Parts: sequence; structure tokens; C-alpha cells
Amino acid sequence: MESNPALVALVAANVRRERLAAGFTLAALAEATNLKVPNLSRLEGGKTAPNVVTLKRVADALGVPVCRLLDPPPPELKKRKGK
Repeated sequence: MESNPALVALVAANVRRERLAAGFTLAALAEATNLKVPNLSRLEGGKTAPNVVTLKRVADALGVPVCRLLDPPPPELKKRKGK
């Protein structure tokens, strides 16, 4: 199955936003998820599509529901970005 580039980019941006909001470095998130830093870096860079298990591990470590990593940013974030 091919990945959707727009969805991969959306997930990448959401993971990065949530990681930074939670105060995690890539190394800290890697430790919390038992994933490797290069894999998380590729995920955040939009270079790889994460599987469901990876998304769940990342979401759990960040304390957010998986849907937050899949959905477009909330309207208040879109407004701030557009300023």
C-alpha cells in the first residue's frame, strides 16, 4: 500500500508540534517509546510513514490520543500560524 504524502506530512508536523509542546527532545521521546532517534527524525521529517503501532507508542508517550497526530491542527493553531 502506498502512503499519502499529504497525510505523512500532516502526521510529521503533528508529531513535532506535540513533542515540542510536551517538552520532549527527540532522544527523550525515543527513550519513552523504545524507538530509535533516526526513526523518529525520519517520521518528523515526513520521510517515512509511521505504522499504527508506532503512532500509538508516540501518542501514548506524549499523552495525546492518536487522532491528534492524524487530524489537521486545531483552528487556534491555524490562526496563529497565519499571523
